[in-house]
Amino acid sequence: ENGVAGTLQRPQAFDITEKAPVILMLHGFGSQKDEVGNMYARLATALAERGVGSLRIDFRGFGKSDGDTGSTTIGGQVEDAELAYNYLKGLDWVDPERIGVIGFSLGGGVAMIAAGTHPDWFDSLATWSSVGDMAKDMVGSVGEEAFATAAEKGVVGLDLGWRTIVLKQAFFDSLGQYDLRALISQYPGAYLAVAGDLDFSAAYAQDLVDASPADPKEAWII
Repeated sequence: ENGVAGTLQRPQAFDITEKAPVILMLHGFGSQKDEVGNMYARLATALAERGVGSLRIDFRGFGKSDGDTGSTTIGGQVEDAELAYNYLKGLDWVDPERIGVIGFSLGGGVAMIAAGTHPDWFDSLATWSSVGDMAKDMVGSVGEEAFATAAEKGVVGLDLGWRTIVLKQAFFDSLGQYDLRALISQYPGAYLAVAGDLDFSAAYAQDLVDASPADPKEAWII
């Protein structure tokens, strides 16, 4: 209803007499629903082969969703995730007690916000190369100059290498509005944090797992 596009994938060899688990996939900064190297599309196929459905969405302003990047805020992306969850919960073949969420990079932060804000929604959570401090990590990604330009002019254009985007000051303001460690401490379901040992995200994975009351929970540093 708000223009969010997504790809819904049913599990293979699906038994219509039983409801299936499903995973919501949230992409990273400046990306789209299939993610870099089509890794979300490949993950969706691997899950389907194991009897798990999935929905991967484009946040508004990205991919095939409506809107423009200038309207992007973290709160807006959380709203898109909430919309997607409610859509999944309403599907007749989905088990509402077995809905999980995975977030990559900045999408990991969005996933943690959604899971911590709605602790009874998601049965499982995975963060993949995820941010741990959105404002600090975004400075490392786009540089202090981008923050300064947005503060001075209210808007900044960024060349990400694979695309150019325009962001307004509201996006940068929204980065500091969420304490991810505090939010993950509100999430009780199963939690897996995955990071590469040479990636910035490796500094956060174990700490986020330690802060979570999830059971089971595990950090994989690859």
